Amino acid sequence: MRDRDALIERLASAGDPLGAAVAVLGADLGSLLEATERFGARPSTRHARALVDLGGSLAARTPPVELVEGGTPARSWLRAGLLAARGEHDAACDAAASAAYDEDPELRSFRELFCARQLARASDAATRSRAWPHLRRAALAAIDLGTLLTIDRLRGKLAGDGQPSARLRIRLAVLGTPTLDLLAPAIRAACFGRGISAELFVGGYGLYQQELLGPDPRLDAFAPEAVALLIDGSSLGVADESPDPDAVVAREVERLGSLWRQAQERWNCTVFQSNFVVPAVDPYGGLSASLPGGRAQVLRRLGLELWSAAARESGVHIIDVDQLASVVGKTVWDDPAAWHAAKQLPGPRAVPTLAHGLAGMLQAAGGLSAKCLVVDLDNTLWGGVVGDDGVEGIELGDTPAGEAYVAFQRYLLSLSRRGVALAVCSKNDDAAARAPFRAHPEMVLGESDFARFIANWEPKPDNLRGIAKALNIGLDRIVFVDDNPMERELVRRTLPEVRVVDLPLDPAGFPGAVAGTLAFEMLALTGEDRQRAASFRAMGQLAAESSASPLTLDAFIDSLDMTVDIAPFREQDVPRLHQLVNKTNQFNLTTTRMSEVEVRKLVADERFYARSVRLRDRFGDHGLVAILIARHVPTELRVEQWLMSCRVFGRRLEDVMIAHAAEAALAGGAVMLTGVYKPTDKNGQFRDLYERLGFSLAREDADGSLLFTAEARAIAARQGPKVRVVAPATR
Repeated sequence: MRDRDALIERLASAGDPLGAAVAVLGADLGSLLEATERFGARPSTRHARALVDLGGSLAARTPPVELVEGGTPARSWLRAGLLAARGEHDAACDAAASAAYDEDPELRSFRELFCARQLARASDAATRSRAWPHLRRAALAAIDLGTLLTIDRLRGKLAGDGQPSARLRIRLAVLGTPTLDLLAPAIRAACFGRGISAELFVGGYGLYQQELLGPDPRLDAFAPEAVALLIDGSSLGVADESPDPDAVVAREVERLGSLWRQAQERWNCTVFQSNFVVPAVDPYGGLSASLPGGRAQVLRRLGLELWSAAARESGVHIIDVDQLASVVGKTVWDDPAAWHAAKQLPGPRAVPTLAHGLAGMLQAAGGLSAKCLVVDLDNTLWGGVVGDDGVEGIELGDTPAGEAYVAFQRYLLSLSRRGVALAVCSKNDDAAARAPFRAHPEMVLGESDFARFIANWEPKPDNLRGIAKALNIGLDRIVFVDDNPMERELVRRTLPEVRVVDLPLDPAGFPGAVAGTLAFEMLALTGEDRQRAASFRAMGQLAAESSASPLTLDAFIDSLDMTVDIAPFREQDVPRLHQLVNKTNQFNLTTTRMSEVEVRKLVADERFYARSVRLRDRFGDHGLVAILIARHVPTELRVEQWLMSCRVFGRRLEDVMIAHAAEAALAGGAVMLTGVYKPTDKNGQFRDLYERLGFSLAREDADGSLLFTAEARAIAARQGPKVRVVAPATR
């Protein structure tokens, strides 16, 4: 025992005591266990891998080794390896889960992938199906290329075993100048983590122009819905110092713009164009940025001109690879060895960053971005526990950590200003939780910045469900931020749809942890986006008032003093109309997606009754919140698209819209209204909408689609809510 104590003390003086213990104590189980208890509170990914391997080697010992539950995370990893080697897959997964603490993304991904692999090895399909949530979370956290490739392979092997339905399916062609084969599986895995099933076409090395200008039978047969053009700045032939930089920039903008238009004409697709990374190494050094014709200045100018050109086009978006390269470092992004050996760009260590960046843009294009950030309070918005320390005792401002909490609050306030709803979910007495907002001089956020403020002692998953219900959003639109790893793990296990952020120990890293999820990525920012947070706050207030109001629901709705503006589609509204068509999932009766070009055509197409709806009430201006598109046919107005933002559910706005459509039908000589409901995973609550509005079921198809009909005169005569309608009832 004395020798063991001396050995442990010597290990304590090593630079990496746990790593040294794993390396030298494998044969001495007693000393190893003591070392894991002393040094194993915060194992790294490297430690976890080594402990799993070492645990596996213990399985062959006789007599059999038994490790009891409990102890440090390092002890749990050792036990997980032992159980995995014995084929006790469920128990191994539980042991790995018990190793959770304030992890970095790499260790989080390793742990989730370990659990997914264990469950995937089970003999029964029910257990194998439980691997999917772990695999998805592993993909979201993965920052290592090898991990992403493993996830993609396992995803393929598991396909069919209880695989959850994708939130979005897309055919993506990845074309460009470098070798792209290594990037493709990384993109698939990163998309999978976000609920996107991406089918990929990978272009040949440097063949993007030939493939776009075609003909290319393989690409035409693939018919991409999106094209990613990844073009390296070095392929443009920009000189060290260009004698006519204006001509270089104009030439490249015109060339790339023609390729965008060619792609859209052939496949009616969305185009994602990379900008250019300014090289870290340039023979002109700093002069490259200061000289008018310097390579760095030309590439930066070209990048800015591409942003402007993309803004003038429909369905073209810029992948900011220069910013992505700054995240990992340009010397990591531009790996000369990888380029010379395999024409690989970015370098292997930067591939995950590009894969996640592109997946985040596809998520935004598909309308899957998160809408609400739910935040804890103690040790999240401020340091300390307000219930114990009091308002004067919490850490906020003045100290380095206090300044970091202030910076995080500023970051959250900026998210709110661009349309993200904020909500509080804290285990606290309500009065204590609100006290810092009312009394601490360093608070940046106020109570009025939150759509919901929930401070109680109920389980946080229950409170998150309540927040989602009050705001009329799905749980998959919520991002949860909490400093407590136990609370995070509980939400992960109970509500796998919720995106949970792993916060670092240092609050200075909180903004980066949230930003790194890419959960709130957007491709454009409309006026309605800027109003959304205020609209969600109004919705939260509405939910609180309606639950406490003695009025009937209709009387309460009448008290909202609503003004509804129904107008034909307008050119200036096309970006918002396109956004609404492609991101609305709940009140969306057919869920037919449209490109921006297709939406724009409806502005002047007299064959359609195409109306947008804006709403104002006593809580504020909610902006453009609903769309109804119907086709004029002889004696009939046929509703083909009808959708509404979740922010304005429960106000009987649908009554107003269908009555206006009925009046327009009568004005145009139609006598009947028809509408279709096509079921999806998201719109089930509106299956009976047409019947509630006075329509009759005329037909049910094999795919579950329902056709409803009604006399236009009867619908126009129905009594709706008390609103002021600003709109002529014309075709």
